[in-house]
Amino acid sequence: MGIGVGLIIIPLTTLTLSRMKKEQMGNATSIFNLIRNIGGSFGVAISTTILTRRAQFHQARLVEHLTPFDMTYNLGSSQTSQVLQQRGLEPAISVQGGLSAMYEQVIREASMMSFNDVFHLLSVMLVLTVPLVFFMRRIYHDAADDKNH
Repeated sequence: MGIGVGLIIIPLTTLTLSRMKKEQMGNATSIFNLIRNIGGSFGVAISTTILTRRAQFHQARLVEHLTPFDMTYNLGSSQTSQVLQQRGLEPAISVQGGLSAMYEQVIREASMMSFNDVFHLLSVMLVLTVPLVFFMRRIYHDAADDKNH
């Protein structure tokens, strides 16, 4: 991430401020940094919201199949309970511990799936914005024009 940010911020700043004259550079830099910080804040907030909602979605989808009528669920629950009993837990507590361990795994998988969703969304957004760079024009300032102002 550090390499990516370093490779993006400098060219973005250069492209953005290349149109400004020296007299305007202070104001332009402060406005650019303000917009960049606000955009970053919105980006983090939106990404976090999507991450949370997708984790809830994936968790709901994963637990659809975890019912007492599912043979795989029953087998996994009893095996986890047996492992906990072998490690010294009482039988009554080991059943709850087995269910808890299975639910913990569901949460981990749902979180990973939501991170993948956010990563894919951000990747698509990046690919869609890269062509916009080719529409940016470079402005050349004359040395004489800078002296007159």
